[in-house]
Amino acid sequence: MIRNMFFGLAVIFLGALMACSPKSEPAEKPTISEALPKETRVSVNESWQVEWDKTLAEARKEGTLVIYSARPPTVRDGLSTAFKSKYGVDIEWLPGQNNPLAEKILAERRAGLYLADVWLGSAQTAVTSLKPAGALSPLKPLFMLPEVKHEKAWDKGRFPFMDTEGNYVFTPIGYTNADLTRNTDMVRKEEMQSYSDLLNPKWKGKIMMADPKNAGGFLSWFTVLVAEEFGPILGLDYMRKLAEQEPVIVRDDRVASEWLVRGKYPLALKVGQIPIFEEWRKQGVRVPVEPVFLEVRIMATGGLSICLIDRAPHRNSATVFLNWLLSREGMALYTNLDMKQTRRIDIPAPKEINPNIVYVKQPGNHFEVDTEEFVLKFPKFLKMSEEVFAKVLPK
Repeated sequence: MIRNMFFGLAVIFLGALMACSPKSEPAEKPTISEALPKETRVSVNESWQVEWDKTLAEARKEGTLVIYSARPPTVRDGLSTAFKSKYGVDIEWLPGQNNPLAEKILAERRAGLYLADVWLGSAQTAVTSLKPAGALSPLKPLFMLPEVKHEKAWDKGRFPFMDTEGNYVFTPIGYTNADLTRNTDMVRKEEMQSYSDLLNPKWKGKIMMADPKNAGGFLSWFTVLVAEEFGPILGLDYMRKLAEQEPVIVRDDRVASEWLVRGKYPLALKVGQIPIFEEWRKQGVRVPVEPVFLEVRIMATGGLSICLIDRAPHRNSATVFLNWLLSREGMALYTNLDMKQTRRIDIPAPKEINPNIVYVKQPGNHFEVDTEEFVLKFPKFLKMSEEVFAKVLPK
């Protein structure tokens, strides 16, 4: 009995001792990563790297990327060299004008041929032709690199998609350019101060002009100047008078650039390209050319929209290319190749910028027309443009 009494006292003492002891905190639950076997743990910050490495390995197996593009040779060659050097993947370019290239893509698809991976061309063409035909795939699911997924890296803190869904047509370039370029040996600065100066009889038959039937910078310019939404600023009467000046339609930017430099024609309206002039300057060629900024400034996409073609045959290569091009490295390279300003806010202006030559933002009225809502109105204005300039169009 005494033994039982001592046992009971021991139990009571032990219970009291436990009650007085501080309570231990429950152990923290392991994170998802810690709960995994050590050899399979990947931090959240590193998870993209695993997927990226897999995609890059598959891209190298594919070995090729096919891009349909209206960008100039200097841009194509520069991108090809850098991309091949960094990732070991070749780029096959199919160059041409925007509308014919888009028609080619759609014709190939109707024939069951899926040859194109990426579109680097007019945003207008992408929205009015490729997107309605179901030829584009969403881009956002392909964004892998953290700096590409970071939306705040772009102007206004958002991705510069121009399509309504914000997923198909990416426009990374944004700047204001000159509508007109003059040969400084043949046209004095004071002779070109306004759009009305183009109507001077002195310039009849001496103005090169972009093809009014082709979507692009000319159509944006035409639309802004005649659309009721903007005033209109000049209207159709002005365009009819311009047509009476018998402008020479030139479809090839390089040809127009050469004719302007050689003085065959003293003025170029919405045709010719700054990178071509700069290429010749580097070769020691005298280039007496200067842009003319008139009353209206149109925010331009630089002829560049980036799209993924639906059912791309080299999807992994396309994914690597798109991430690289939209990265700080890729956009910095593109900016210097094409001498145009990117919408990425962490990239300076082109290294070889020349305020007298390079398209730069100037004071004045600025119009942003590259939105899907507005671009869908372009067919109406394209028809107007064709009708107004019908007599000067090449047969």
